[in-house]
This record gives sequence, C-alpha cells and structure tokens, in this order.
Amino acid sequence: MRILHFVNSFGVGGTEIQLLRTIPIIRRDGWEHIVVALRPPVTLQRAFVEQGIPSRLLLSARLNPLTQLVKGVASLMRLVRIERPAILHTALFPANLIARIVGWLAGVPVVEHLVNILYDPLWLLEPQMKPYKFAAQYRLDRATSHCVQHFIAVSEAVKKLATSKLAVSSAKVTVIPCGVFPEEWVTPDARDTNSEQLVTTGRLIAQKGHRYLLEAMRSVIATFPKVHLFIIGDGPLRPELERMIQQLRLEKQVFLMGAKDPKEIKSLLWKAGVFVFPSLSEGQGVALLEAMASGLASVASAIPSVKEIDPEGKAILLVTPGDPESLAEGICHLLASPQKRKAMGECAQSIVRERFDLRKLALRWLDVYEQVLSS
Repeated sequence: MRILHFVNSFGVGGTEIQLLRTIPIIRRDGWEHIVVALRPPVTLQRAFVEQGIPSRLLLSARLNPLTQLVKGVASLMRLVRIERPAILHTALFPANLIARIVGWLAGVPVVEHLVNILYDPLWLLEPQMKPYKFAAQYRLDRATSHCVQHFIAVSEAVKKLATSKLAVSSAKVTVIPCGVFPEEWVTPDARDTNSEQLVTTGRLIAQKGHRYLLEAMRSVIATFPKVHLFIIGDGPLRPELERMIQQLRLEKQVFLMGAKDPKEIKSLLWKAGVFVFPSLSEGQGVALLEAMASGLASVASAIPSVKEIDPEGKAILLVTPGDPESLAEGICHLLASPQKRKAMGECAQSIVRERFDLRKLALRWLDVYEQVLSS
C-alpha cells in the first residue's frame, strides 16, 4: 500500500518534523510512503531524501491563493494518477483543501491530520491572517470536510473543536498525540538542581504568550536577581519583543536566541532549572514534551491541551493563561524549591516514556490507515 503524505512545504515546522520522524517507523512490509509539498520552502526536503523517503515539490514558487489552488489541484491530480496511492494523508491548510478536492475527484480516501486549535480568535493577531481570509478559510474548511474519510487529532482539545467547528462525527476522529524519542533528550550529566536559568521554546507569535513572560520577569528578577531567561525561536514578533526587553530593562537577563537546531536546544534545556510554556493556545505542545523528556519541571498555561499531558499535575505547574502575575508566582515557586523541581522532572520523564514515545504512537497511524481501507 502506498501512502501519499501532502503538506504545505518542506519548511522546518512541528508537523513536518513529526512526519520526518514518523515515516521511518511505519515504513514496513506492505507500506510505502511518498511525501509531497505544495510550495517552498524546501529546507527539510533533503532530510527526507537522506532517510530514503521519496519527496516531490508541486509548485516551484508561492502563488496567490486562487492560482495556488487551481495549479495545486491539477498538479496533485497528475501525481496521484502516476503514483496511485491508496490513501492521501494531509496536514495543514491549504494542503488539506487541495487534497480533499483531489481525493474526491480521484476516488482516493483522505486522512487529515489536525494539529492546531481550529479557528482560534488568536489567529487574527497574526499579520498574515486578515478577517476576510479567516472567514473564507473557515467556510471552505467546513463545506469540504465531508470529503475526508478520517481525521487524526493530536489532542482531545483539537478533536472537540473539530467536531464542533467542522461538524464532523466524533467517530471519524481518532486522537493520536505527537511524540518524541525520550532517550534523545535525557541529559548526559547530573542536572544542576540549583540552576536559575529559565528556558522557553516556540515561534515568536502572539499565541505563544512571550509578552506575558517578559512582563512576569520583572517580578521574578526582584526575587531572584541572578535569574536568566533564554527564549528559543524566531518569528514576526521578534522586533516587538526586542523593544519590550529594552523598555523593561531586561537586556542583561533575557536573551532572544533565535532558531536553534536540536543539539543547541538540548544544551540549553540541560543547563536550565525550569521550562516555561506561556502559550495561550496549543494543539498539543511538542516543545513541552521535549523539555519534560530532558527532566525539567515546567510552568505552563492551564490550557486544555497542556492539562491533557499531565492531568494529575505532577510534572507541570499550571498558571493562568495571559496573566504575568500568576506566571511569575509559578516560576518563583519552582526556583525556590530545588527538590520539588527534581521530583517533578523525574515524573515528567516517566510521563513522556509511558505516553509520548513516538515509536508507540506512530504505529497507531497504521491502525487508522487499515480502518480507512477496510471501510
């Protein structure tokens, strides 16, 4: 059986990296995989090729939405006729829309991966998401959702929104969380339980809540003058965050590190004392899983997807989303409690090993494929 995976690009994103790590696990006897990207960038394409995974780029340049849709449908239809996949497995809009149309026209079942909190009002805070675009995308998404045979949601929170926003049956949605390879994140040396370094990882966009973390740092520094915060990631809000750091006079203790490769991220996590996850909205939060796998205690926003990761609250200290005071209190509480941090970190590693090992979760993709093909 051949599965054609269709994504927006070969850019370095959570969805693309998860796909790159998953396919080698599910590429077994009887299952072939090809990865197709709609448009540039092509940063990760070489990584797929090095793994022996065939890859294709449909369009050589970014186009306006209507032209992209027309050319994308035509190009994918031609490729489907050549490759004759048993299933189209798609993720992210507009790849989803194109795959739905092609699947319907070609009679190929579509499995769609849902990775975001659907149509969150926070999307409107991003410069590229205008209100008319938001509304049009929602209407198209809902109107064509019947073309999908089955959905995979990365969390129960995402599934709940899929059933309400897209009006799809709960029976058509299977929850399979994203995962990591836990052993890759374990620190090779004993962790410094007295470390006053804070780390957060995520794109510099509004939904990640960085501005509230910067506001919280004033109170944290008042209690722990030697504390340092390392913000890993890049994005459109970087200039705004740089201005905030200057206005709040945090230049000596808060550092925007930019995008880092996994090796550099691990190094920062291993030296840290607390991981901070101030997101206002998340489909799941792989960055949080990576920090937990490294043995870090975390302070995180009490949003539904985060609560699912640690429902008993043994590894993550939950705080009020978008509240700098609550965030500061949580950070200070953990910085003042080295032994509690150690216990939380050990519990975090146990949770990741037991529930978020990618090797176990990836095999559930095959169960969905078999269910779709048998029906």
